Amino acid sequence: MNTVILPMPVRFMSTPSVSRAWSSKLHVTGSRPRLTSLKTFHVIKTLGQGGSADVYLARDKKTGELSALKVIPKATLDPGDARFTLMEQKVLRELRGSEHILRLDASFHDSKNFYLITPFYPGGDLATLLQHQKHFSLRTVTRYAAELLLAIEILHKKKIIHRDIKPGNVLIDNHGHLVLADFGLAREFTEDSALSEPRPDLHGFGRPYTTSSCLGTPEYASPELLACKPYSFEVDLWAFGVMLYEFLTGRDAFVATVSPDDPTWVDNLSAHVRCDPLVFHPSDDIDPITQDFLNKVLAKKREKRLTIPQMKAHRFFTFIDWNVVCGQAKPGPWVPPPVAVTPTVESPLSIAFRSFRHQKDEEMVSAGRLFKPEEDPFPTFTFDPSTPNTPASTDTHEIRQHNKHDKNTTHLSSSTPAAESNSVKRHVLTRNWMSEVLVPTQLVRGVKSVARNASL
Repeated sequence: MNTVILPMPVRFMSTPSVSRAWSSKLHVTGSRPRLTSLKTFHVIKTLGQGGSADVYLARDKKTGELSALKVIPKATLDPGDARFTLMEQKVLRELRGSEHILRLDASFHDSKNFYLITPFYPGGDLATLLQHQKHFSLRTVTRYAAELLLAIEILHKKKIIHRDIKPGNVLIDNHGHLVLADFGLAREFTEDSALSEPRPDLHGFGRPYTTSSCLGTPEYASPELLACKPYSFEVDLWAFGVMLYEFLTGRDAFVATVSPDDPTWVDNLSAHVRCDPLVFHPSDDIDPITQDFLNKVLAKKREKRLTIPQMKAHRFFTFIDWNVVCGQAKPGPWVPPPVAVTPTVESPLSIAFRSFRHQKDEEMVSAGRLFKPEEDPFPTFTFDPSTPNTPASTDTHEIRQHNKHDKNTTHLSSSTPAAESNSVKRHVLTRNWMSEVLVPTQLVRGVKSVARNASL
């Protein structure tokens, strides 16, 4: 889980997405300059660091608008790992304009880095808020659950699974509304998505879509994902249920009995997820309706879990007006204090700007050479909504080409023996979830997911 500025140690780190708690939904007015070059921005300070990417606070030189600049050095990516960055950018472009989804303002790349520009959120994320408040009231949880469920519904209608939903990846905008972020592990299903096994269509698409890559954060992973079995959209709904339990009780829904340092930690946690019931203490003060909702959302067998329409119809949401939630007509349960958005005003941000302004942008971000159009290996990654001739979204074929040439990816064909298949996948699971170390002062608490060396 990634939370910013809390001086507590963290053990592991994940995908190229780092410290999204610092993105914010500021309103854009008027036309914007071309954003497809690092020269457009003054880089003010580092907001988060990780093994695969850094996030900076950046100011548009022309408009003065603050943004979160995510820099993914190509040198840190294993062969073929660019597909995760390409998929993240593709998904964010397709979701632009969706409520409760992080907005992509621009993306570009040069010979050294990939860059993603998103709004700057000084309000932080739900992991930070939960860290301070310990747990949330039922009224707050119900409202947050409704907004998050709408975000997940938008994803699933577009045949996208997030695979890393957790408090640290849910941001709070200026009005207290939730924004789902960090799509570094997202998967978009296409019409030719191969089926891993025959199974019923639980989501109304006319055919089932499954994948079996072992990706995500273990504490929020469903039983089938932890077992490296084929899974689909329901893994996001499982993570949603685990979050709600954590919000209401202040405890993890399922806890391993060994230390995260233990090499058997994932297997141990997986056994508890498969077998342990949800525990409600009298001091939790959770009513029977809420308990019923959580037990049905977190049913061990995926075919018995509530679908999104069934969740919205459950008595847990009796007092939710879905039209009001969808239209964001009311502010959220907690509204962050206002923050000045230009460094000319004496504020924490202006002080930060003054402290770092002596540093040149190139000293903080080592930019590479821009590509000519005819030599650009990722032409569709360049995106600027203010430019009418921006290329179309990254083609799935372009992403597949990087899957195809990735020698480190585990590809399991239908001829792979079942025992060998499970063995190889388990190895990928444990290696991916326990490989990279975070900068301790930047992020807080928990084991973060890793996407390296695994197929989409």
